[in-house]
Amino acid sequence: YSGTDRYEGYIEYAHNGNSMRFATLHAEKMRIDSSGNVGIGDSDPSEAKLSIVSATAGDIGLKIDHDISSYQALYIDSETTDAAAVQIDLGVATTGAGLAIYSTGTALATTAAGGLVEIEHTGDTDTTANNLLYILNNHADSSGTKCLFLDQNSNVTALHIDSESTSAGVLYLDANATTT
Repeated sequence: YSGTDRYEGYIEYAHNGNSMRFATLHAEKMRIDSSGNVGIGDSDPSEAKLSIVSATAGDIGLKIDHDISSYQALYIDSETTDAAAVQIDLGVATTGAGLAIYSTGTALATTAAGGLVEIEHTGDTDTTANNLLYILNNHADSSGTKCLFLDQNSNVTALHIDSESTSAGVLYLDANATTT
């Protein structure tokens, strides 16, 4: 397609950037660039295989509605050695959470493993490995900030540590001396 008169919707191959462009209501909505990167609301998706930009107010940026009980809804197989497989950059949120996990089911897993969040390391036995869960608080005004906060609102155990360690402590606290 070429010309100045646009239709309500169109699919266009652009020779100048070797990209496919998809439009509705007189405006481009999606582009596939020459590298196969897909941009939804992003006319230059060169920075990611899938880039979603500027969701409309009230819209969810990415939704996966998965109704198959025996398979993952999202699976990430990352071979990265020096970067996070998943990174959430919250920006300037004032009331929202960086990650919220909800369950509306009537029961969680009935075994020791499983639950809303499960962290499992089954890699090699390298003793120089770091932590399975690392929380770093660099908040400039941390007077009310907590690194880990448990809010127990039901009649279940708030914190349970089950350790089979024979050579390391079960709980280790290392705190600098404070004046209060």
